[in-house]
Parts: sequence; C-alpha cells; structure tokens
Amino acid sequence: MKLYLEKIHLYLIGLNKFRLIVLFIIINIMNSLSFSFLAYFITGNGLKNHSIDNMSAKDQFLVAVFLAPIIETLIFQYALIESIRQKIRHLYACILSAFAFAVVHFYSVYYFLFALISGLIFAYMYYLEKSVIKSFLIVLT
Repeated sequence: MKLYLEKIHLYLIGLNKFRLIVLFIIINIMNSLSFSFLAYFITGNGLKNHSIDNMSAKDQFLVAVFLAPIIETLIFQYALIESIRQKIRHLYACILSAFAFAVVHFYSVYYFLFALISGLIFAYMYYLEKSVIKSFLIVLT
C-alpha cells in the first residue's frame, strides 16, 4: 500500500500546477456527486447541511461560498497542518486534518464520509502547494 501511495504522490508532483488543480477539482466534484447520489438513494434526503437551512438565500450563499471556505482553509489546512507537520509525517498530518474537518461536518454518516474524502483532497493540495490561496480556491469549488 505504501508503495502504491508513493507512486500516486510522485505522479501528482509531476503534474503541472494547472493540471493538478483541475484534477483535484474534478475529484472533489465526483466525490460530491457520488455521496449526494448515495445519500439520496438510501435516505431520500441527499447531503444536507442543516445548520444553514434557516438562513436567507443570500446569507446561505455568502456563508457557503465565501465565509466557510476561508475559515475552514485557515483552520483545517493552514493552522492544523502547520502546527503538527514538524511533529508527525505529512501523510498523518493530512489524515488528521481531514478527520477533524469531517468531525466538524458530521451532519450524517454520508456527509461525514463526504467531508472526510474532501478533507483529504484539501489537505493534500495544501501539502503539495503550501499555499493558503490555492487551497482556498480548491475548497471554493
């Protein structure tokens, strides 16, 4: 398994920055669609974030598109990963960041799994780029 992950890592490092960002965006969209379909098929509700349901459409848009991605990028990618990456391996820092991201988004089992995979994507992108701005752009999609 470790050799397989190293091969994937080497492949991703070899991609130019534009292709890498496009690949992560595509993976994140596929992740979202897959879990939305699975949750809707099983529960009939899909992936819903009930914490913003009582807001106006304008407020939901501002929170979901701008405020949450900025805060979550700063907390889960920048602050968390940077504070522990000197103490533990980068892979474990990414996994811990993704798990913390998923726990905060535990609205349902399906949303937790969706957030865990998304968190891994976001954390790994931050690890590769070391850029809060580029990580924010990935979260924004």
